[in-house]
Amino acid sequence: MENTHSTKSKDTISPLVAWAFSLGTAIGWGSFVVTTNTYLKSAGPAGSIFGLLIGAAVMLIISLNYHFLMNHFSGSGGIFTYASEALGADFGFIATWFMALTYISIFWANATSLPLFAKYLLGDFLRFGAHYSIFGYEVYVNEAVLSIAAMLLTGVLCINFRRFMGRLNLFCVLFFSIAIAVCFVVAMFRGGTSIDFEPSFAPSSSAFSQVLRIALISPWAFIGFEGISCATGDFGFSRKKSFAILRAAVLSATALYLFVILLSISAHPAGFKNWFDYIKNCGSLNGIDALPPFFAARHYLGNTGIALLFGALFALIITSFLGNVMVLTRLIAAVSKKGILPKKFGELNREGIPANATKLIIGISCFIPFLGRTAIGWIVDVTSINATIVYSFVSLAAWKLAKKEHRAKEEAAGFSGLVLMVLFAILLILPNLFTESAIATESYFLFIAWSILGFLAFHNVLVRDNEGRYGKSSIIVWIILSALILFMSLIWLAETNKEAIAHVLSEISDFTHGLATPEEYIQGEAEYMRRAMTDIHVSNMQSSVVVILLFAIQLIIMVSNAMIVSKHDAERAKATNIANTDPLTGVKSKHAFLEYENRINARLQSGEKIDFAVVVCDVNGLKQINDTLGHKAGDAYIQEACRLICTLFKHSPVFRIGGDEFVAILSGTDFAERSEIMKKLNAQAESNRDNKSGVVVSAGISDFCKDEDLSILTVFERADALMYERKKELKGLR
Repeated sequence: MENTHSTKSKDTISPLVAWAFSLGTAIGWGSFVVTTNTYLKSAGPAGSIFGLLIGAAVMLIISLNYHFLMNHFSGSGGIFTYASEALGADFGFIATWFMALTYISIFWANATSLPLFAKYLLGDFLRFGAHYSIFGYEVYVNEAVLSIAAMLLTGVLCINFRRFMGRLNLFCVLFFSIAIAVCFVVAMFRGGTSIDFEPSFAPSSSAFSQVLRIALISPWAFIGFEGISCATGDFGFSRKKSFAILRAAVLSATALYLFVILLSISAHPAGFKNWFDYIKNCGSLNGIDALPPFFAARHYLGNTGIALLFGALFALIITSFLGNVMVLTRLIAAVSKKGILPKKFGELNREGIPANATKLIIGISCFIPFLGRTAIGWIVDVTSINATIVYSFVSLAAWKLAKKEHRAKEEAAGFSGLVLMVLFAILLILPNLFTESAIATESYFLFIAWSILGFLAFHNVLVRDNEGRYGKSSIIVWIILSALILFMSLIWLAETNKEAIAHVLSEISDFTHGLATPEEYIQGEAEYMRRAMTDIHVSNMQSSVVVILLFAIQLIIMVSNAMIVSKHDAERAKATNIANTDPLTGVKSKHAFLEYENRINARLQSGEKIDFAVVVCDVNGLKQINDTLGHKAGDAYIQEACRLICTLFKHSPVFRIGGDEFVAILSGTDFAERSEIMKKLNAQAESNRDNKSGVVVSAGISDFCKDEDLSILTVFERADALMYERKKELKGLR
């Protein structure tokens, strides 16, 4: 039975387990696939190695920023906590929004890789029965069920077997690290000088652009290594060790990527002249031959090599499952505790696990396998940009805090990380600036859709925000999301039109080379060209309409959000005004005085020089009037006293802090003329007392002394003492 009152996790994570979670979350199925499809194909071994080393160096800077923030903030929650506390609640929301998509998309990618794993291992064993095509990818229901079953099993294990999951994750990380290292060492030892590393770079573009492209996607290659920052509450060790753990994870991941890259080019099947010829044609091959690292492992170690790498691949999927679920559940728990999500998602069960958060993740994920691998590929494509945005916020938070605390080393790391991540984001988003586009055209649209969903999610946050935490800097959130939507929309429009033109040019080329259909030749060249231009025009119009609709949706949500913020501001202002106003006299209340006192004290503590005086007033004879004439007459007496005080101190705030006690804080003109005003007040009090008509007010005044007073309290106490002396004096005169 769940302990719905538990809010503290059990300290069960050791440094070794933390390293395993960090490394296991950072790499997954992609460490085998991407090294072939992206790294080697687009940059060759030299470009991949140099690009990864640059990316690792950048990630070490990001590690320094995480280390600083993990030690600065005591709670868990990772980027949500850091951005919210250092930059503002709205920044915390937007950083968490993009990070959530990154973590969960990697979880989806590894879940939908299981059918591919089964295909390579078992052939077409699962590819039978009901199936359909989506986004050009054949989806078999059996394969989707396999992915869903794996996700459900992960959820059950993570909810109920916390300690076992930690041990399993550690075992899997050690296994795949050793297995990959063994295959690499054997390949290098047995291949020796016969290994052909030429060409060092892919022949498609310059060496600089290839290295830059690999470096730019390094956030994708390493994303997840920082995930342990979301679970610092689970640490059973000092957070001062966090940088050593993060550094070890980054260096371990880099080494494993390099091992797989070099292993992949160390051997190739007969019939291919070099590694590039082999990699380029992998898509037309089947079985083990279609996986370069597996082919090389079999080449040098036989079936033992295949068993080692298949075991490593399965272990990579398991660690990615466990790591991403762990990170997401902690992130959701932290968000729910701030009221963005229902509180139940932050509750821990007896194992110290956010069980409801785990169920939420698995529930959302269960329909994803039915979309096929192509759609998942687009999601993963966006993770580089998402990771870059998140690392930018982390670096900005670290820089701001370090600058405030005058910590030069941490300030330099924060500023460096921020500059690098902004540069990475620009180079990633802008296609063909220095390198070929790093993301697919569909990925731009997906990013736009996710940003618009961010507006909707923020709308829900504003509706639920009764404490006024959000909306204070919401204009910044709107500017960031609006700029992203605008920028990505324009790029998507340009890329879509470019693809339409390329498609039409390809058809024209077919027509001129005699490859068109007989019906098209019967129409004639002029008609064919007219239809081709019409197709381009229609494609441009459709894309433009989509962009306009996206902007319209964004505008509607922005206006709605602005109205919510305005409404909440008005409600809070009204509530504040009620709380700060004395209902009987209309002057400021005791609550307002306490707030005013805090503001004055804050200015004094900051070293600001202020000239002010405090006047404490008390209404004489109120009890006698209440006892003899009733409380209604007593209220009228208090109101008359208030009018007298406000008339005399007309340039100063007046507060009613008790039944018959008022305070005025003098500054400016009233402060300069305080002696004359006090003489008038005292003379009026004596006249009213002697004539037995009108209100009698006793008052004491004291100036702020910068050499003696540290706060307004001591000034008030002196004025209060003088007021009582004046009260006795007036009674003595009577």
